[in-house]
Amino acid sequence: VLPLPWWVVSIAAIGPPVAALLWIWLSVISTEYRLFQDSLEVESGIIARRIENIQLFRVRDLGMNQSLLARVLDVGDISVISTDQTAPRFVLRGVAQPRALYDNVRDLVAKSQAARRTMIVESDMTLPGS
Repeated sequence: VLPLPWWVVSIAAIGPPVAALLWIWLSVISTEYRLFQDSLEVESGIIARRIENIQLFRVRDLGMNQSLLARVLDVGDISVISTDQTAPRFVLRGVAQPRALYDNVRDLVAKSQAARRTMIVESDMTLPGS
């Protein structure tokens, strides 16, 4: 059995992680977020395109996540949980200046819910007497 050349071993070791990072990067740059007064539109796809529209009055919860490196780079992820039928949970990934967008979405959600007089009702799944 002949030993493999060093460059073959290097490509085999480095190739998959580099390919994964390249795919993640392509996914982030091929996604566009548009925030309107009453909705959030997400257009995504590397090969085929998909558009998802989330009405802001349907949003139940927002969250923001940043790793240490993401904080240094001022990017992060914003999670949106809604009562939308097709996309009840959606994550806006790799958003620049995520805190500003998070605050903006939160304010627009409150305005949209107030304009529609929407009230979120939490349900307790326990039955009386149990």
